[in-house]
Parts: sequence; C-alpha cells; structure tokens
Amino acid sequence: MKTNFKRMLSLCLAGLLTAGMTMAASAISVSNVVTDNEHPSYLAKYSVDGDDTQFWHTNWEEGLEEAPFVLTYELDGTYEISSIGLLPRQDSNLNGLIYIVNINVSDDGVNFTTAEEVDWLEYTYDLQTIELKNPVTAKYLQLEIIETETFTNGSLNQLYINGELITLSDDAKAAEEAAAAAAEAARQAEIAATLAENGFKSIVSADENKDYLAIYAGDGNSEKFWHTDWTNPESAAPFVITFELDNLYTVTEITLTPRPDAQADGSVNGAFIDYNIYSSTDGETFTLAQAVTGQAADLEAKTVVLDQPMTTRYIRLEAVKTQGDTFASLNELDYIGTVATETAAAETEAPAETEAPVETEATAETEAPVIEVPAETEAEVVETEEVTEAPQTSDNALLVILAVVSTFGLALVSRKVRA
Repeated sequence: MKTNFKRMLSLCLAGLLTAGMTMAASAISVSNVVTDNEHPSYLAKYSVDGDDTQFWHTNWEEGLEEAPFVLTYELDGTYEISSIGLLPRQDSNLNGLIYIVNINVSDDGVNFTTAEEVDWLEYTYDLQTIELKNPVTAKYLQLEIIETETFTNGSLNQLYINGELITLSDDAKAAEEAAAAAAEAARQAEIAATLAENGFKSIVSADENKDYLAIYAGDGNSEKFWHTDWTNPESAAPFVITFELDNLYTVTEITLTPRPDAQADGSVNGAFIDYNIYSSTDGETFTLAQAVTGQAADLEAKTVVLDQPMTTRYIRLEAVKTQGDTFASLNELDYIGTVATETAAAETEAPAETEAPVETEATAETEAPVIEVPAETEAEVVETEEVTEAPQTSDNALLVILAVVSTFGLALVSRKVRA
C-alpha cells in the first residue's frame, strides 16, 4: 500500500508539472552534476534547474556515440533515497528517451554500487518513477543510461528524488553565477579585442539569433555571421545593424560580404538587396548617406563607393529588402576611410551659410585670433596675448600660420580596414 501511494503521488506531481504549475524544490539539492556527453546548448545542469523548457541532451553534432551515457549528481549532503523520478523532454520529441538505466550510488564519488537495474521504461512524456527495492543512503547518485529511444542520443528533462523535484543548491547557484560572470567578462574583453583589430568598437542589433550575433559581422571570421532571429515571429524588415567605428573617419566606401553558404539556386538567405546607409558622429542622430537598391543576393562581396564621403563614427545599415524577406544576414562589413578630426566633422555637418566670415585685414583694435592646434604641439605655440599690434606683413603672416595649422590640425591619416 505504501508503494502504491508513492507512485500515485509521483504521477500527480508529473501531471502538475506538465500542466505548467510551479513545483516546490526538494530539501535535497545538488552541488554539482557531471556527464561524459552533453551538447553545449543542452547541458547536464539543465536536468536539475527546475525548468521544464530546458533539458540535458547528448551532443549529436560531434559524432554520434552509442550508450551508455552517464550522469553523476553530487548531492549537498548524505540522504536516504527510496525512489528516482525521470521526466522526459517536453518538446513533442522523445529522441533520447531513457529505456534501460542503472541507478548507481556512492559515498565518495569514486566507488559506485548499483542500487537498482531498470529493465524498461515506458514510451511517454510523463514522469516515470522508479521505486528502489531497497532504499539506500548516499551522497552521489549516478544514472548509467544503457539504452535510449534512438540509441545514439540521450536526454533528460528533470530529476526527482523521493518524489520531489531536485535543483541546484544555493551555494552551487552562487558559484555558477560567479563563474558565469567571470566568463562573460572574459568574453566581452575578447570581443572588444577582436573588434578593435578590425576597426570597430561595438556592433549591435536589436534582432539577432543567439547563435548568430551582431558582433560576428565585424569579427574577421568568415565562418561566423550575423543573422536575425528567424524563430521570432515578430522579426520583420527593416532590419537594422549599427557599427561603432574605433575612431572618427571620413569613409569613402563600404563592402558587404554575405554569409558563406548559399541555396541550391545560388541565392544567399538574408542577403541585402535594398538597404540604406546612415552616418552619425554621436550614435544618436543618424543621417541618410546613401540608398542602395537591386543588389544581387549571391555569394559575391559587394562594394559601394559613396557618392559623397561621410565623416562618421557610426555606420548604420537598414535592410529594407533581403533574400527571403523575413530575415537578414551579413558576414562582414569592411570600410575604407581616413581618420578625421572633430573640426572636420563639424564642418561637414554645418551649412555653408552658417560659417563665420573670414577676416581679411587685421587692425590694432582687433584681438589676435585664437588658433586651435593639436595637443602635442601646444608647447611650441607662441603666446599671442603679448602681441599688441599686427606687423606690417600681417596678411602674409596670417596665411603662413593658417597653412601650418591646417597641416597639423586637419591632416587626415589614411586607414584601410581589411581591404
């Protein structure tokens, strides 16, 4: 009678979980979980995360291996274990469903003994509970998966012990969060270094697939590329991606390299056909620099020579029409330009009629003009406040000074990024 009650309770719990209700975690928790086989997007820890939308799965992308597959759980203490519950994946696909499994236990995580051999579990999405013939006390629980639905795959959504959902311990969660934060910081540093090598400071898009990030459009890696999130039903044109350059440049041309793979007809999914090029010096106000139409959606890189050079720190691409219409992709953006100055940018943006008139004659009453020079030449500037009267050759001297200033202050350093 005791066994029947536990089974009924386990089935009730499974029904509640699959109905979408939140389950309370058990007093038992897991300090660590390891496996000999996991997909990078379907980690072993997902079998104890309390989230039935994520699950553990073996790695099918790096050569299929046949069972056995092993999952080992370190509990946060030593507990008596009387039953084990296995919840299959809940995504309408039972690939990797566990059929035959050995329940192994250990006190030290090295020497394991088999507590129960399970011959055959049902083909079902429901929680399956295994009642141990003889309850055991252990700190380590191991699932040795002998046979699965597809032989070369294994999967598990959530683990239950004694009828209760098992999750990571608070200490394990804190350690995992700290490790994740450190890994993210290292990743961001690596991204910044990679982008800097290719002439960028940042690349962002509000629409990107988690495996095809915007930064891949400027990382110099031909195997990685940006792609909008095709799994999002709200994703639609226009698609926007913004590149922050590593300096202020006067850009004369840009090159778009499409993703490296094509369809059978030679077309490239997401390739830009009609798009707009915008410029900005502050990342907030963008100005249309040029519209491009009718670009072929094939594997060839496309170079656009701008009708008018743009002095900019940001390049924004707005894809209005792409191959496939409902998504966009881009392997690399390259640009050719020369380093500009803030003065050059201001002159580019200011209307001609708003420029101050040029003084042609100097008088004794007129203050000496203040001449902007680069910081590194400040030590060489003669204090102008001591000049009380313009020399007789004021016109020629002023022209010489302006020529020198123009040479130092407005010189453009040629730069070509991955040309």
